[in-house]
Amino acid sequence: MRSKAVSPIFANLCIILFCLGPSAGAQIFGCDDVDCPKDPYNGRKCVVDNTTTSEIGVSRLNTSLSTQQLTWTIAVQVANDPRNDSRSITDRNFFLGTPPSLKLNQSSTKDACALFFEGVSSNLSFVGNDPGKGVGTCADALSAECVDDLVSQAETEMSKIIEEDEASSPCVNLETALNEKAPKSCIAARDGNWGTILVRELTGPSAVPNVEQGDCRPTTEEGYNLSLVASYRRASSDDDLPAIKFGVTPILTIIYGDSTDGAPAGAINKPEVQLSCLKPLSVENSAAKTSGPTESSTSDEPNNASFPSPTNVLFFAAAAIVSIFFFSQ
Repeated sequence: MRSKAVSPIFANLCIILFCLGPSAGAQIFGCDDVDCPKDPYNGRKCVVDNTTTSEIGVSRLNTSLSTQQLTWTIAVQVANDPRNDSRSITDRNFFLGTPPSLKLNQSSTKDACALFFEGVSSNLSFVGNDPGKGVGTCADALSAECVDDLVSQAETEMSKIIEEDEASSPCVNLETALNEKAPKSCIAARDGNWGTILVRELTGPSAVPNVEQGDCRPTTEEGYNLSLVASYRRASSDDDLPAIKFGVTPILTIIYGDSTDGAPAGAINKPEVQLSCLKPLSVENSAAKTSGPTESSTSDEPNNASFPSPTNVLFFAAAAIVSIFFFSQ
């Protein structure tokens, strides 16, 4: 009798855990979700560092730099081309969100950088007819095989650079190693070339300062600092504008440096590589859509009051099923 009760309950538990598994922690938040102020026409408007936009995208990632999550934010600004009325100028601005306790410009045993694959962004999209509403994962934009191959390639190449090269800019060398040698599974890289990859240091003297946020704070975490890490400008016709404005940008976040976990002095940890796929959401498309980091390592789950973590969701789902099981006996 007991075995008949256990089977369907635990089957349901498996289904819930499967559905809330890897994709549950992969989310993009839009302007509606982070309470961008309303403009006089009851729309949304966010002004950050002299950039005015209503379309943003925010994703979160766990790293070894902090026990709290970091965030990536894309804010898009579109204006008429002053040299050609029939064309538009689109600025795609990328902000890093960090907890106040994390001082990236101070010396540390760990360094970090980011690579923004802007050369393919206008060719990448998620499922759906409306590019502003399309959501998905890196696997949807690039293919699951490409994601695995690219992360593995970045780990391997960065390890070689750290161990063999004394250069002061290992992330620049990583861009060179990746750009014209894209995995064959990554068909978005035409002829094996990713095109424009923006390389930015995130730590040390090259860390960029925080920006003024005003009454708009386009990040999911309360009290976080924002720094403008990278910007990319493109001109386009009206026909090309949606693909450029709402294109999906793959972002490799790389963390590397000396080991601090009991390893011999000078030992090098395996680089921590995370791949995020970020795009802005149109204002009417709100509320936590799937997309986000594919991680090569894990870190402590943060304490997020406003946005529940995937770990908490899984825990409560499992607890609910187990409770049903015991009370049904």
